[in-house]
Formats: sequence, C-alpha cells, structure tokens
Amino acid sequence: MFAKLQHRALQAAQLFLVGIFFCFPVSLAATNILMALMLIAWLLAGQFKTRWQSIQNNPITLPALMLYGLVILGTAYSPASGTEMLQPLNKYSKFLFVLMAITLLQDETWRQRCWRAFGYAMLFTLASVYANIWFDLPWSVSHNQGWGVDHTVFKDYIAQSIMMSLFVLLCIQNSRQSGQFKSRFFWGIVAVLAILSVTHLSSGRTGYLALVISLFIYSFASIRSRKKWLFMSLFGVLFAVLLSSSNKVSHRVQSVITEANGFMSGSTDGTSRHMMTSSGARLAMWKLSIEEIQQRPIIGAGTGAYRHLAKQEFKDQALCNITCVHPHNQFLFFGVEYGLLGVAAYLLYFYRPYRFASTLSTPNKALLLGFLGIFFVDSMVHGAMWLAVESHYFTFMMALFMAQMPAPQTNKEP
Repeated sequence: MFAKLQHRALQAAQLFLVGIFFCFPVSLAATNILMALMLIAWLLAGQFKTRWQSIQNNPITLPALMLYGLVILGTAYSPASGTEMLQPLNKYSKFLFVLMAITLLQDETWRQRCWRAFGYAMLFTLASVYANIWFDLPWSVSHNQGWGVDHTVFKDYIAQSIMMSLFVLLCIQNSRQSGQFKSRFFWGIVAVLAILSVTHLSSGRTGYLALVISLFIYSFASIRSRKKWLFMSLFGVLFAVLLSSSNKVSHRVQSVITEANGFMSGSTDGTSRHMMTSSGARLAMWKLSIEEIQQRPIIGAGTGAYRHLAKQEFKDQALCNITCVHPHNQFLFFGVEYGLLGVAAYLLYFYRPYRFASTLSTPNKALLLGFLGIFFVDSMVHGAMWLAVESHYFTFMMALFMAQMPAPQTNKEP
C-alpha cells in the first residue's frame, strides 16, 4: 500500500514537471505553484537513495552542488543582512531543482512529454506574436500593432527571444528528422516565422545574439561533411542579409555603439546620463564588479553582497534601480559574491554538459550545444540564473538535456 502511494506521488511529480515545461514560457505564477507541488510530491515519493543513485554520476551534479554550496557558505561572511541573503538562497535553489527534475526524467516517455509541452507553449507564443500584428490580444504584454515593432507576449522581450531561439532549433530538428514532406515543410515554415519573430518583431539585442550564436553552433555541429566551412560561410552571409533587413536590429546595434562611446567619454561619478542607458549601465556594473573581484579574488564578498556594494557605489536612486539589483552578467555576479571559485564553478556548469554532448547522437548533440550557446550569451549580458523566467528556462531545459544520460543499472537477483 505504501509503495503504491509512493508510486502515485512520483507520477504526480512527473505530471507537475510536464506542466512546468508548458507554463514557464507563459506564466510565472503558474510555474511557481507547479514547482511547489512538484517538490511536495517528490518528497512524498521517497526512495531518496534510488533518486541519488540516478544522478550521482550525472555530469551536472557536481557543479550544481558546488554552486549551491558556495551560496550557503557565502552567508557566513557576507556584509548583507539576513533578509538580503534570503533572496539568493531562494533563487539559486534552482541548482537543486535541476537535480530533482533529472530524477523525474529518467524515462524517455516523460522527457518527450516535456518537450511537447514546451513546444506547445512556444507555438502558442509564436501564434500570439503574429496575431498581435493585427489584433490587440488581452494576454499580450505589448499592445502595439503593426509590422516591425516589438510584440512581446509574455513577461519580457529578452526571455521570449532566448526561448524562441531554442524553439527555432527544435523546429529545424523536427523538419530534418521528419519522414514526410508535409511535416518537413510545416516545421520549416514555423522555424522561419520564429526567426523573424526575433529579428523583426522583438527589441531584444540579447535575443539577436542568442539566435545567431545558437544557429551557428547548431549548424556547425550538425554538418559532418568537408563542405562544412563553405556552408557556414553562406549561412553567415544569408543571416547578415536577414538581420540588415530589420530596422529594429540596425537601430539596436547602433545604439549599443553610441551608448558605449557615451559611457567611455562621459562622467563615471554615478550621475552621468550615459550611465542611464542600457549599455552604459551595463558597463558601469561590469566596471564595479571587476573592481570588487580584484579586492576579494578567492571567495568573494559573500551571498547577497552585490546589492550591498552597489548601493554604496551608485548614489543616484534612478540609476541604482537599474544597477543595484544584479550586474547583468552572471559570471561577474558569481565573481563578486563567490570570487574566482564561483566563476570556476559556473564555468564547470557549462563545461560538463559540453563534454557530455559528445556522447549523444549528432542531432541531440547539436541541440544541446545550441542551448548552451544561448545560455552562455544570456549569462554574459543578463542574470541567467537570477531572473525568474530565465532561470526557470535554463534550469528545466538543462535537466531535460542532462537526463538523457542512461540511468545506472541496478543489480537484480536471479
């Protein structure tokens, strides 16, 4: 009887996880509720020794535990208050959720259900983006109709763009693997529409970069012939033409150059108008972060310390509202709070899956490497593991990829 209840709790946890894959692209509140329900069901399912055995040799386990271990250790020497330290303890618990999710995804059937759930959510998002050109959708964040303007549907344009970038790769993979012409054609068209939704219907410079990098990596990893470099050169030219046809891309790229030049030539006393721009604020945050890492290079300033240190540097309240939350670079964020140990652990969090990709079939290898490219880009210019929607995305997608590792064989009695 007890074993049956545990089995039902396990199935419930897996169902909640499938729900998470559908909800994290569209609803933060629903995702948080499902995560809480999944955690409760996972605890009720018990069999923790078996769960541990399923992940103890997984490449992602060590860096995930190292990173959360540093978060806990950092509370011992941080200048931040107890309240300020609670937020990172909660946000970085996603490193534990990665491992929990992997234990629930040992069966290929459940992995496929999660892939489909994510695909349905992104199809709905993509359809809403194009419908938003003509109709003012009540669930859309943006309410401006027409072509060539931002059509963010859920949360923010950065999160939507980086998730859409992975969806592009999924569509390309579905098209390549399909045995029917109609299916290949359908997924090919969806891939093109998804690309255009990033390049022409979004304002996110992070999304542009993530899309370009992920497509390049995916294509490079997929092509095994000697004509790889010729194909990649043609791909680069075609994509450059596509990007140049978008006024939004041209404007946003030019603004990066203008804002960066303004910051370099402007005042750095924390009140310069150049620091209030997106690129200027990033450069100011990165400059502060590097200086703080130089002061405490080994173990950093402690959990929650960045906000505490940034408030001392940026006196202007309007600027601080932008720069005192996180430094818009996850590597530097970990560097400020956990020193070079934190940066090394986070690099290991990328390196282990990168090495693991070599054990997969070519299509799955290309998809995982493309995902890592998106993850790396977002980590360089945003708070990949700090911001809620993005951390949900990277957490559960990482679990889905890394759960492909075969479970250890248990000894069976004759």
